[in-house]
Amino acid sequence: MPGVLTELFGNIVRAQIDLTRATQARVYAQIGNNFAAPGAIIFFQFSLDGGATWSTLTGSAAASAMGANLSGWTKIPGSAKQDVLVRAVSNNGTNGNVDIEAVHLQVK
Repeated sequence: MPGVLTELFGNIVRAQIDLTRATQARVYAQIGNNFAAPGAIIFFQFSLDGGATWSTLTGSAAASAMGANLSGWTKIPGSAKQDVLVRAVSNNGTNGNVDIEAVHLQVK
């Protein structure tokens, strides 16, 4: 997990999602035995232009503790209330290996 903003798993897990009726979103991250240093986070971003530019969609979940890590529910930005491309990103790592067992975007 690099120390700079980095897309998780390259661009192979991007998803096109219709958030028109969604009001809130959060991150669920399941971290295994090999976790990141304090301050390492995972969150989701959205794009309106096919991935040329990205904006923050959710709050962040810690990647620095083993087990299930959740962000708080965050209000969906008005500009994201349409069909958008989403991706998971990390930040504040220390270039170490982290056992990311699952990352989910939860929407309601």
